[in-house]
Amino acid sequence: MGEDPFSQMTFANKLLLRNMVKYLVDPEGIIASRTRTFQIRPLNKVKVAQQKTFWQLINVVAPVVILLLIGAIVWWIRHQKYSKKIN
Repeated sequence: MGEDPFSQMTFANKLLLRNMVKYLVDPEGIIASRTRTFQIRPLNKVKVAQQKTFWQLINVVAPVVILLLIGAIVWWIRHQKYSKKIN
């Protein structure tokens, strides 16, 4: 377990499984994780209201523009490669 016979590389899967079992068996670890509290910090409502449109545009328009640019670059490369005239 954890060794690739072709590349002779050893992975840390055995150590990971050992640590997971140790965590599950140790009652102190489970109790400590249950008593941990997380503080959720609220967002600044004024800043959110001011920047709402900007972030919406970034999340909606930017991926489309990036895909169009990649498509145009690929089209241009293919056009240059395959449109050469033979004399």
